[in-house]
Amino acid sequence: MEASGIQIEQGTVDGIPMLWAEGPEPYTGALVFRTGRADETLPTAGLSHLVEHLALFRAGMRRFPANGLVDTSRTIFWATGTKEEVTGFLGDVAAALGDLPLDRLEAEKRVLRTEEESSGGGGPAASLLGLRCGAAGYGLVDYRELGLHRLGPDEIAAWARERFTAGNAVVWMTCAPPDGFALPLRAGERLSPPPIDELPVVSFPAYVARGSGGVAVGYLTERSTPATIGLGIAAERMHESLRTEAGLSYSIQAAYWPLTADVAQAVLVADCLDEHAGSVRNGMLAVLESLAAEGPNPTELADALEGRRRAFADPQAVAGLLDGAADDVLHGKPPKTAAGLLREAEELRPEDVSTVMAAALENAILVAPTGLASPDGRWAAYELPAPPRPEGRSYRTKGKSRWSNAPVVVADEDALGLVARDAEDVVVPFESCVAVVRRSDGWISVLARDGSNVEFAPDGIQGGAELLTLVERRVPPELFLSMESNDPKSVVAHLAREKLGRRTAVWSEVERLPDTLEPGERVLTLAEVERTFERGLLAVTTKRVVYLSGGFTGRRHGVRSYPHEATTEVDGGSSSVALVTDAKRIQFGKLLPAGRGREVADLVRERIHGKAGID
Repeated sequence: MEASGIQIEQGTVDGIPMLWAEGPEPYTGALVFRTGRADETLPTAGLSHLVEHLALFRAGMRRFPANGLVDTSRTIFWATGTKEEVTGFLGDVAAALGDLPLDRLEAEKRVLRTEEESSGGGGPAASLLGLRCGAAGYGLVDYRELGLHRLGPDEIAAWARERFTAGNAVVWMTCAPPDGFALPLRAGERLSPPPIDELPVVSFPAYVARGSGGVAVGYLTERSTPATIGLGIAAERMHESLRTEAGLSYSIQAAYWPLTADVAQAVLVADCLDEHAGSVRNGMLAVLESLAAEGPNPTELADALEGRRRAFADPQAVAGLLDGAADDVLHGKPPKTAAGLLREAEELRPEDVSTVMAAALENAILVAPTGLASPDGRWAAYELPAPPRPEGRSYRTKGKSRWSNAPVVVADEDALGLVARDAEDVVVPFESCVAVVRRSDGWISVLARDGSNVEFAPDGIQGGAELLTLVERRVPPELFLSMESNDPKSVVAHLAREKLGRRTAVWSEVERLPDTLEPGERVLTLAEVERTFERGLLAVTTKRVVYLSGGFTGRRHGVRSYPHEATTEVDGGSSSVALVTDAKRIQFGKLLPAGRGREVADLVRERIHGKAGID
């Protein structure tokens, strides 16, 4: 018996490593595979998620808690119930993985696309991995599962045969396995996790000003007791200073995402009003820099040790300990025991934590609201090396002269670029292309690993067919996929890129806008609005004017709506617009980009005076 009271036993089931420890009823068990989002590509994103859903469908619904999930590097099936219920479910899942109901594929694609639309994204932790790794590897958690639009049964079956095997799995249970427990998985090999392939950020630590509603910092760190305890102490210090003492933040959150056998991403997030973001950011940095310089004090180390002791004394801790041990086994490491983890905490010294935190600050990415200047000191603006502008032919919009402000696509054998007089160049080198999306409305989107995106409609530009042929010749065919363009989120996102540019500060509001639309309601134009201590999105639709504001942490501040039928007057200048609705005057300014105020006013005027036709 270990000092903590938790004894982990090891064995095998049908050649699969198994871990178990005695825990309270109801029991929990999980079948875990070493494959996840980081193993996919942008065009195949969703492979493991589809296999998970198809296997669960074949295994059938249960009257006890049972489900599956996919994270950066693992796919997990789990259940909680009696010993027979748990083992029966895991056995049925194993059998289902060898006989996936591929005739169900299109239905599960629709289910997963619906789940994706309603999930709201992966939050700050996913966003920080996207900034670090781009649209590949571990950064894919920050991107949509585009494979849900193109994956076929052959690809799904091949993925399951290669990755959902006995050699690539581990199983754990909070009880000893019963006689006759079987997991009929096909044979296979253990797959190592992909390396962490970071974007070539010019300088670390890096600072990003975008979004609103909070401050977040993420860093890569070693998987160790100094790293986890240091993260916990940092969160406690931030709670004390930013919420209890200063009253600037409501919630301080810490996240620890294991990536490879030796590296994890650690994230700290503090929500706040934008007018307090500078103080919150500086407070977070003060905590991190203090821990990096001096480490925790003796009281903090003693409290951390006592917290770990209490956690392991709780009978419910068995499942979490087993899951961590199973992750070790999947990554080829000896499983850590409760006694071993307690011993590491007992032996921890302040300098162990300070060393880890100092290394973390060297690679950190800090995100704060739009408009907040970079903190003094070593933090550099997040920047990637700019690819050279293509030197080939220019492809202009039909009907636009060379003196027009309309964006121009420029391309040569090495790259595709979008050039506009009032915006930075967007360049996608063909060697960095991760996907080409053909939309059903005729538009082509060419995406680079760093998130850059060049869009064009071949029928709408001079020489468009020639340009499309160039893209098809320079990009491997497996990177192409087709998407329906009647998806409201896709339509709004395309309009936002056209009206607001690719670096707008209100992208989270753009993503929320489709959820507010009524059936048949279309968005006509968009504008970014600067208000006191706030940035928001103004949308003119076929039915109303909608204003949204929100934040980096996903908090919903509400939606203000002004129906055209209740609006009696509208007035707009270059960068402002005012509505009179229900006898109240509503003023919006400043509107970006310049000149959008007149467009907004003209569209609303057409609607309220009945000149827009029938929708």
